[in-house]
This record gives sequence, structure tokens and C-alpha cells, in this order.
Amino acid sequence: MRTFSLLLLLFTGQFVSAQLFNNISSFTTQDGLSNNTVTCLQKDSAGFLWIGTHEGLNRYDGTQFINVLSNEKNNLPSNNITRICFINKNLAVVGTDAGLCLLNTATLTGTRIELPVVQKFAITGYFIPDILYQKKTGELWVTTWHGIFVLNSAGKIIRKIMSDEARLPDGFFGKFLFRDMHDDVYFYSQQSKGFFYPDFAAQTIIPVEKKWPGFTFNELLKNNYSLMDADMLDHEATFIFSKKTGPSDEDYVCYYNTTTGRSFSNKLAIDFLADKRIAKAFPLSDSIFILNSYFGEPLLYNSNNNSVKKAADHPLWFTSWPDGLGAFLLKDELNIWIGTSKDLLQSSLRTNLFKTDATLTNALKDKKSLVSYNYATYRNNKLFLACMGAGLFAFDTVHHTVESYLDNPPAAFTRKLISNGIFDAGRSIWLFSVYGPAQVDPGTKKISNIEGINKESNFDNAASYPFKDSKGNIWTTLPSGVSRYNIATGSFTNFKSKYEGGIFPLLRAGPKAEDTKGNIWMTRQDSLIKYDAATQSFSNVTLIKRDGKPLRPINGIASDGADVLYINAGGYFALYTISTGKVETFTKQTGIISTVINELVSDKQGNAWLATEGGLVFYNKERKKFSSFTKADGLPDDNIVSINFADDAGKILFLGFSKSYCLFEPQNFLQKKMLPQNVITGVEVDGVSFSPGIQQTFAYEQNNISFSYTGINYNQGQQNNYAVMLEGFDQDWKYPGTERKVNYIHLPPGKYVFKIKSANHQGEWNEQPATFTFEIKPPFWQRWWFVLLIALIVLFSIFYLIRRREILLQKENKIKLQMSELRMQALRAQMNPHFIFNSLNSIQNYILSNNTIDAAGYLSKFAKLMRRILDQSKHNFLPLGEAIETLKLYVEIEAFRFNNEFSYAFDIEDDDDLLNTNIPPMLLQPFVENAILHGLMPKQGDKKLLISCKLIGKTVQIIIDDNGIGRTQLNAKAGHTSQGEKLTAGMLESLQHLQNTKASIEIIDKKENDSPTGTTVKLLLPLN
Repeated sequence: MRTFSLLLLLFTGQFVSAQLFNNISSFTTQDGLSNNTVTCLQKDSAGFLWIGTHEGLNRYDGTQFINVLSNEKNNLPSNNITRICFINKNLAVVGTDAGLCLLNTATLTGTRIELPVVQKFAITGYFIPDILYQKKTGELWVTTWHGIFVLNSAGKIIRKIMSDEARLPDGFFGKFLFRDMHDDVYFYSQQSKGFFYPDFAAQTIIPVEKKWPGFTFNELLKNNYSLMDADMLDHEATFIFSKKTGPSDEDYVCYYNTTTGRSFSNKLAIDFLADKRIAKAFPLSDSIFILNSYFGEPLLYNSNNNSVKKAADHPLWFTSWPDGLGAFLLKDELNIWIGTSKDLLQSSLRTNLFKTDATLTNALKDKKSLVSYNYATYRNNKLFLACMGAGLFAFDTVHHTVESYLDNPPAAFTRKLISNGIFDAGRSIWLFSVYGPAQVDPGTKKISNIEGINKESNFDNAASYPFKDSKGNIWTTLPSGVSRYNIATGSFTNFKSKYEGGIFPLLRAGPKAEDTKGNIWMTRQDSLIKYDAATQSFSNVTLIKRDGKPLRPINGIASDGADVLYINAGGYFALYTISTGKVETFTKQTGIISTVINELVSDKQGNAWLATEGGLVFYNKERKKFSSFTKADGLPDDNIVSINFADDAGKILFLGFSKSYCLFEPQNFLQKKMLPQNVITGVEVDGVSFSPGIQQTFAYEQNNISFSYTGINYNQGQQNNYAVMLEGFDQDWKYPGTERKVNYIHLPPGKYVFKIKSANHQGEWNEQPATFTFEIKPPFWQRWWFVLLIALIVLFSIFYLIRRREILLQKENKIKLQMSELRMQALRAQMNPHFIFNSLNSIQNYILSNNTIDAAGYLSKFAKLMRRILDQSKHNFLPLGEAIETLKLYVEIEAFRFNNEFSYAFDIEDDDDLLNTNIPPMLLQPFVENAILHGLMPKQGDKKLLISCKLIGKTVQIIIDDNGIGRTQLNAKAGHTSQGEKLTAGMLESLQHLQNTKASIEIIDKKENDSPTGTTVKLLLPLN
């Protein structure tokens, strides 16, 4: 790409100078264009520039050309593009010399549209000269050699008029399409040599003037004028008519604006055109036009005074044979695009913010000793300029003259001409150099030493780093200390270094700045020196970065006028907050175009301006953001040597370069920035393209996704920076720099939003991101219905297993219950005979002893007891109260049998719940029997038996207590085993199975002085 600058006289009424074609850039195949011969230009709603050529379609975003060549994917009928028309954001109609195509501009896929042709001349019927889209009806109008067609947005023909076969040799049936003020479509027919409305119902055409009185273009054609070219750009129609009249041509430029109603039809009569004919007109406004001629260069035409002028003193582009018939132009907010037979041209319409007067630079260009333009100040309509190596110059901004002030200086001041600073010190101008200061009288041009009232405090020959504070004092650095000069009193105050007995804490100081309290801050390599205006004392301040290391070396300083100092440190631009001591550093990664800072200043609003090797950097204090300006923005060079405000009001910024300078007014800095337009250009999933304008849903295996994106920017778009974030995956924005593609692999299922934003080369971000929403569906085994189904299956399985187990347990318990009942019955069958055997033994003893009366009484009680036992044996359980009554009868029989040798007592609590508790029959009898037979009867002496029942909570407690010989002596009898106790233990076990309850028995051996004193049996049964 080549770039060059040209000045063009743009006029309205009279010619006035203006920079129309500024920074013209040329693009060819070397820059990515598919072919150098441009055939049409168009911009879509997203901001992309589309370029048709003889060899393919191209999309340009300010950074890269995307070539769209005919293939099976896009279905372009041919690579020779004739027209481009956009239906909506993602759909375009592309005309070629071989037919028509509907193209999806997002995916670059297309569908070919077949238009009917007259078969005898079929080869001529596919060329598409013009396309027009009617937004209000959604209809697409297309012209060909063979007819005029109206299609719907899907590409289906809904109306048409075809040419007669006999008329086809006369040219295009329809060549150009136009809209009138009512938005009705008319067209130019080469066959019929006129402008017509189509009547599809009658299959005929109607001259335009029949429906539009005052339409005169058909009259021109009747008067032997030929339509050379015509075009409809949105609401503006232009026409060029020409007629050969002897040795020269007569040309008409015609124009109609369907929105404003402005129109004209002007005949051109310009001497310098000679035999040149006008081929094309392009409106820059409704009165200024660019004209292309058949044999020459572009011209400017002013319809207000019917005047024509060459567009420039030097050719801009050629339109003559054999270089090419014409040029295709397109104008947007900031550029004019010109398509020629050799290249694509971009002409910026931006006003240059940076002003350089060639009068001054031309006056200094022969100064061989000139090193750089260093410092400037305004004084009485003159710009005084200090140039290192060349001296002091004054540029008269009114008369545009340059005056040198130091052509023949005294010998003592020769070396001081190597100037690097200048100050307006009231009556004189102070000039500083590496060899010390001098003063110049602007009126007499006299140069002298700077002297004050107190001469002992004068500057010496090494004063440097001048700074003027808010009180008008000028501070400079001495070889040992600093000096302050009061302009009002003309007096000096020198602060000598501590090394010479003064109060200045170091030897020397560098650049200086003033904070809001009037304190003066000075730099040194590794620290700052603060002069406290209140105490008139100095102190040393070391700046510490976040990493705990000191900020060094410190090379420059400026103040925001409040609490922040701007610092130029090695490799950093830093902010030092005075009140907190906080240091914040910035590098290229945080938005600065270059950290090689030569000088820095601050404006009245507290913003910082940095002169760097890479351009001008602006730090916006309020927004905390950076903007950059480079040579592409109009700077004479990227390496800015020096910077200062040339006026006391701080409105004009001076930038010095090695061979030039420029002035810049910050208030003219564009408030509305032209930001890149964020666009997602492509979405690719496993090699398959999807439209980024449509929300998509992908299967779980479609989880490798690539996104292509751009920030459409036609002003150094290659320097755009980008930020991307995949919402739902990324935690924050990622900054890939200038990279315009990002890949995500193995994304988990979920909902996502891909976002992209971009910043221009000045660091201004378009914070409104372009977005693409999509969802990756989980595999079926991770979907809710599958999880629910599995959960239901698991729950059903668990329920089934539990239910099956319950059934099995019920069967098992039923069997156990049956077994327990049989066992209890067997136990009762064993226990009853056992008791009967013992009782019959007692009766036998009475009979053998001839004690018939006792035997009869005993037998009576025994019969009563047996009757109760037989009645109770029919039941598995009986109330405790009944069991106690039976037990009392048994104890009476036993006491009677043993001649009342033992005493007994029953302690039964009177409680219905207790007495109604069910227990197995004969449960207590074996323990009472053991207490009587084996505990009490072998004992000598007093024999007592106590049976008690009471309710403790939900538990029935039954105690059988005796004071017999105890179990210790009983167990000593060999071979004795209590069958009753075994039967009772078995009965308790069966009770647990039958009632699913827990019963316990505890047998306590009572002792006194290690001698047995009886036995206590304690039974605990659950209340039921």
C-alpha cells in the first residue's frame, strides 16, 4: 500500500482551499485484493466495504481483504462482478457477467438465481448491468439484455417483461434502474433509447414523462444526445448526456434528489476540456460532483455556478484509455473510495488536527546545523521558536514571514545558539541551552546575560531545566542547587546544594512541576525533591512501585494541578498520588503506544500529553484511558522530540520534531471518536461454518468452536486491539492483541455468549460488544429426562427390592411365628406335666402318711388349680392379673404341701394397664417353684417368699425373691438341673418372636459376708 498527500481546491460559488483528497492510499493485489480492476463498490449495514472486480468479490474491514471467488459454496456464476446490492444485514444480491446470485455475507454461501433468456441470443442474456432493492415492498429489480425482472427476497421471479427477439441486437432491454419521488421504479432502455416505467400487466413500457410531467431527459435523447452513464445512489440519481458537435462535445450533467427534490440539468461549456467527453458523475454533495472523463483525469464540478476545475495539479487517478474507461466511487462518513482499472483508492475526509506552516519549515530547511525544533511561545502574534543548533526564530502568523534573531551574536554567546528552551520573561525572552541561559530583547534583538537586581545570585553558565510556576517565578537548575527568578521584581533566589552549605538536599535537579498547593516538585534519577512553599524547605521523596522496588530512573514530571504527579520513568509512564504515596505504572501492554517518552506536559484540565518515539499519547484523567496519534493521523513524524504549551492559556500545544514542527489545539480533539465497529465474521464448529447472526444450538460432540471477528476501522485498522470473552466459560475479558481469531476446544455442555470488542490505534474502545449466543446440548445421558428416568428406575428397583425383602421377611416371620407358637405349645405341654408330677408326688406323700384330711384339702385345691391351668392352656397369652391368681393358688398348694414351713406374700400394684398386660401362661411358675423347692425348703430357720409386680414407665417389673440357700449351694449338688428355668428361657425367646418385643430376665444371688442369703429373680416385660 502506498500513501501520499495532495491538496484539492474545493469550492462552493468560488474556489476555496480545502484538503479533500488527504492521505490517499492505494490497494492492489499485493495488499490482498483479488484483482486490480474494480467494477463496483458498496458498503453493507455492518460497515464492510465490498469490492467487485474482474476476478472476484472482496470484503474489506480496514485490515484484511477476504476474497470470494466462484465455487460450489458461494455459487457465484462468474468471478466478473458487475453489481452488488444488499437486501439485509446478511444477504446480498451479486450480479456477474454470467448471472445472478443470492449471497449470505456471514457464511459466504450462496444460491444461484436463474433468469430466463431468449435462447437464440442466450449468450448475451446473463450479463447483469443493474440491481435495485425496494425496501418498502421487499422487491428486487434486476435488468439484463433480455428483460427486466422483479423478484422477491427469496429470489423467485414474481413479475417480468421480456424483450422481443428482433430488438435484442439494439442493446440492453434494461440497463439502468432508478426511483422517482414516489419510490416507483423506472429504467433506461438501450433498445428503446429512453426512460420508461414498466407495465407488467399489459406487458409494455410507458415513457416516464407520461406519469412524471417535467421529466425532460427523454427530450435530450430525442435531440441526439446519448446517455453516457447514469447511477442511482440511495436517493440521488446522476446522469451524463453527451453529443458530438463538430470538433468538440456538448455534455449535460443532470441530477435528481428524491428526498429533497433538488434537481438540475446543466450543459457544460468549458474551454480546457477540448475534445474530452464526460463519462461519469459522482455527487459529493447536492452541488459538488466529481466528474470522470473519457480521456483524462477526474474533475470537480460546481452545479451552483456551472464551473469545472481540475481536481488537482497532479493526477489523482486516470480514467482514459487504455488505462480504463471510468472509476467507481463511494463516499462514507470519513472516506471517498475510488475503484479504478489499476487499484482501489481510499481518500480520507478527516480534517488534519495538526497544523504546520510550510513558510517556517521552508525558511529553516537550509540550516545545516539544525538539530530539532525544541520549544515555542506566542508573543504579540508571533510564534517564537527555539531550534537546537539553529537559534531563535519568530514566525509572524499574520504576515506569514520568518525572522531570525541570532544571526550575528556576540562571540560570548555563540555556543548558546544550541537552544533547547525558551521563556517569555516579560520584557525579554529567555533562551536556554546546554551551555547556559541568555536573554533576548524582542524589539532590538539584543542578546545579553540574564541579570537581576541582586547580582550575586545571577544565573551562571550552566542553568538548565527551566520551569515557570503559577506565580510567574522561573525555576532553573544550577550546577549545585536550584535558582528561582521573580519576574515582577527581577530578583534571584539561589538555593545551594547541601554539599556547599545550602539547604538543597542533592547536588542537582531535573525537570520540575507544581502541585495544587504551590509546592514545586523536581526530579532526580532515583527520587523526587519537594519544595514546600509554606515552610520554604526541601525534602527528598522516593517513589515505591507495587512490587516494593523504587521507581527509577525518573526523567520527567508534570502535575495534574491537584493531587497527582505524572512521571516519566525508565520504561514506564507513572502516576504518583501525593496524599497517599501510591504509585501506578503503565506500559505498552496497558495502552501506551510507546514508553520511550522524550517529554511530557499537562493541560489545564489535568490531562497528560506525552511526546514519545512512537507518536503523541494523550492520557485522559477523568476516563483513565489513553489515546494515541501517529503520522497516519497527520503528525509530521512519529518521533516527537519536545512538547510544550505555546500560550499561557494552555490552548495551543507545540510539538517539535527533528526537521519540522506542528501546532495542535486539544479542544479540537474529536469529542465523538470514530470507533471500530465490532463484528463477528465467522463461527466454525469442527470445520462447518455457521451464521454468527443466528442463535445456534450444537450437539455435545460439537464442542470445538472457532470465532473470527474484526473491528471495522478504515483508519489504521491493522493496529486495532481486541478483547474477547466467552460468557459461561471465561471469568473475565482476554486480550489477544491484534489477533482476530480465537479457538475454544472441548467446551462442556451449557449456554454461552461469545463477546468481542475492539479499540482503535488511539486506544479508544468500542465498549458495545458484538455477541453470538449458542448452546451446547448435553449428551442424552446428561439430560434431565434421562437423569429422571434413571432416578425413577433406581427408585423403582429399590422399592421392588425392599418390597420383595418385606414379602420374604413376612413369609419368614410367618414361619417363625408358627414355629414359635408350636414351640410355646410344646413348652406348655412340658411345663404342665412337670407341675402335675410334682403335685401328685405331694398327694402321694399325704396318702402314704395316712393324712387323709390334708390329702382331701390338698386334692381340692389341686383340682381347682388344674382346672385353671387347663382353661389357660388354650391361650398363648393371658392377662397378668389372671396369671397372678393362678400363681397364688399354686403357692397355697405348695405351702400346704410343706406344712406351711415358709411364709409368702404378694405385692401387686393396682394398675389396670399392669394387670391387663399379656404374658404367656405358666411364665412365672418355674421361678416360684425353684424358690420354694430349691431355695427355701433346704434352709433351716425362717423361710420367706415375696412376689411383687409393678409398672415402671412402659415396662412391667416382676420380682420373685426368697431368703433361701441361694444358687451357690444348689449348683454344688451334682447332676441337678432346673427344667423349669430352661422352659421359661425358651418361653421368653418365643415371646420375642411372637410379639417382636424384648423381654429380659435377671437372677441375682444375694450374699451377706460372702454367705448366700437367697435369690432374687427380676423379669422385665414390655407393657402391651
